[in-house]
Amino acid sequence: MMFLSVPQHGTLLPGQVIRLHEVLEKEKKRRTEIDQIEQLPVTSVEKEKKLIEEHVDVFNPMPACFYTVSRKEATEMLEKNPSFGNMILRPGSDSGNYSITIRQEIDIPRIKHYKVVKTGENYTIELEKPVTLPSLCSVIDYFVKETRGNLRPFIYSTDDNFGQELNTEGRNEKLKKNPYVA
Repeated sequence: MMFLSVPQHGTLLPGQVIRLHEVLEKEKKRRTEIDQIEQLPVTSVEKEKKLIEEHVDVFNPMPACFYTVSRKEATEMLEKNPSFGNMILRPGSDSGNYSITIRQEIDIPRIKHYKVVKTGENYTIELEKPVTLPSLCSVIDYFVKETRGNLRPFIYSTDDNFGQELNTEGRNEKLKKNPYVA
């Protein structure tokens, strides 16, 4: 049997290491469930379908600018911390889809939200002329390229003081962290 672990020494970013740990745990759980399925009668097709649906695509990981936040929280993050970037990928209001929240300063700061719909194996950005791309990373790249680099993914630094803002009482307050980035 193969031993599954995350390499301790390498050149991975902290967020990538966290994501690998999450994928590793899901894979261990999946393998345990597969072992249980193999011991069950062949009639448990539903359980097998569920395992396939829960599969995590290791080759198409979540972009570093993905945060499990609401529309309002994403807007606040972008307004309070423009130096971290100006584009956040977040869960959409409808299950299984995503949204991109951006902050642009053309004349005045503007917040815009774009819906990203999972269509089979691809993702479609709902624009005037819809754009379909193979991964969420490609979606982020599309926005960066189409704006000639004016949009930058919102990413926290690993610096201990980075990601803190002084609140009105003068205390440091940690920002809501991306679950995939340390």
